[in-house]
Amino acid sequence: MNRYRRKKISPGFSANKLLQWLLLTLILTGLFIIIFNVFFRNRQAVIYRHLTPPEKNIVQREKIILVIDEILQKYGIKAEWISQTVDQKTIRVPQTVPIIQLCQEIAHETTQLNAEIWKSYEDLRTETIVLELGYNNQLLQNLKFIKDDSLMPVYGKIVLIIDDFGYSISETVEGFFRLAIPFDVAIIPGLKLSNQIAEMALLYQKEIMIHLPMEPLEQEDFQPNEYTILTALPENEIRQRIQLACQLIPAAVGLNNHQGSRAMTDARVVDILMDELKKQHLFFIDSRTTASNLAFETAQTMKIPSAARDVFLDNEEDYEMIKNQLLKLTRLSRTRGVAIGIGHVKSTTLKVLEAEIPELVRLGYQFVYASTVLIHNPVD
Repeated sequence: MNRYRRKKISPGFSANKLLQWLLLTLILTGLFIIIFNVFFRNRQAVIYRHLTPPEKNIVQREKIILVIDEILQKYGIKAEWISQTVDQKTIRVPQTVPIIQLCQEIAHETTQLNAEIWKSYEDLRTETIVLELGYNNQLLQNLKFIKDDSLMPVYGKIVLIIDDFGYSISETVEGFFRLAIPFDVAIIPGLKLSNQIAEMALLYQKEIMIHLPMEPLEQEDFQPNEYTILTALPENEIRQRIQLACQLIPAAVGLNNHQGSRAMTDARVVDILMDELKKQHLFFIDSRTTASNLAFETAQTMKIPSAARDVFLDNEEDYEMIKNQLLKLTRLSRTRGVAIGIGHVKSTTLKVLEAEIPELVRLGYQFVYASTVLIHNPVD
């Protein structure tokens, strides 16, 4: 009887203990929520706190100085050409860099950020220009530019490939050949003027590439010829077409794809193409007509000298758009050392190049043939 009563008491005691644990848990949870809210709200207050006028002043000054540094970098000014004292920053400038244009750009861009031109003068005897900038009634930077003939500007190498030669010989075609820079002439095989264009390219000492037609995903305006690489073709036919293209344009030293968004994603076709290029001792430039192509990686795996296009200049035949794409190409060459751009035989493209190339060369950018910048190492 006593045992029975003790057993009845035990469950009641466990329930009380459980209630105590639940109450303690609720209290601790409540404390955690209170502490978290206090911390989080204080943190939000710090994050969203408005800057004081002195803090805004510091931020704006740093922004202006950053813009100046970016412009100096744009003009190829190396860090070791810049010396700083308490009162002045002295910048040595190569002979090829237009100091006046550089200073005008700095003045224009910094005044857009509310900087003030305190002083600006040129000493023709010493070929020196001084530009003194202020902000919020305080001296910001005192810049002294000095010509130094011993310096060479920082430049990027630009590979320019012009596609779709072979359709005609026009004023635009002749205008491209008159460009006083090295560039690659990419000729479509099998067109009525392909051979004549190749002869012109040799005459003007341009590097020649085969612009091999390949099957695209979009079939609506697709017009294949006897040299076009189609995914449905048997291996021997693909090889024969590549070999015939090489025979037609024997002066070619490399090849890039014309269209090919479907063919370049077909592993069988790409393997055959690269094997033939290796036999023909041709380099390969991937036009990158699709992001998912296999060509460049396969070329590297098979140890074929190769590279890939960085910028298309003229997907739209609009002067300002093409100019912006060319400037994008120059920026890439400056940051990477080399960049590859592909354009087409279009009159607007020619006009942009005729207008912009002399200035780019003057700034120190170097136009080179594709064969000089190829990657020879296989991918891992």
